[in-house]
Amino acid sequence: MILGPYPVKYAKAWVKTIHRRLPDMAGAMWCVGLWEGTEMRGLAVVGRPSRMLDVPARTRVHTQIVQRVAVVEGTPNGCSMLYGACSRAGKAMGLDNLVTYIHDDEPGTTLKAAGWTVGGPTDGGEWTRPSRKRKKAADAEPKVRWWAPWSKVALELERKRREAATEIVAAVSRGLERDRVRMLRTGAR
Repeated sequence: MILGPYPVKYAKAWVKTIHRRLPDMAGAMWCVGLWEGTEMRGLAVVGRPSRMLDVPARTRVHTQIVQRVAVVEGTPNGCSMLYGACSRAGKAMGLDNLVTYIHDDEPGTTLKAAGWTVGGPTDGGEWTRPSRKRKKAADAEPKVRWWAPWSKVALELERKRREAATEIVAAVSRGLERDRVRMLRTGAR
């Protein structure tokens, strides 16, 4: 299978025919396609994230989001290949972060295979506020956030996880040492 760029202007229609959960989507910045011979087997669409992760206009874009990954059923490793390609392309373009979201009931196997780091659950919800009415969200359920492995956020998460693991190992070691000293004092073997 071959990976390559795909025109954004055709992405929306292709995703609408293939994506099983969220066929409709907003605009995109760039896309990666997956082909087997001349047949297109998958597509990843990357764009701007929500305003919480976005930057003001006319400044360098630091974070982008993989909005959709749509793969024809029966395409082995297609999703992992597309997530990996998006990650490599984002890093090559100089992004600080690349993020994506999956549903709670999805295991994230393709993201793990592509080396992405789980960032934790989101709250979900609607964007509508009393002061600003919005179109009802197609899928307002909580999701799980994942970061590309080179993302600054992913690197910080991994650093914190290593520190926590080191603290646990140290605490266990201290407890074992206390038990050994206690056994020596009481003469127990």
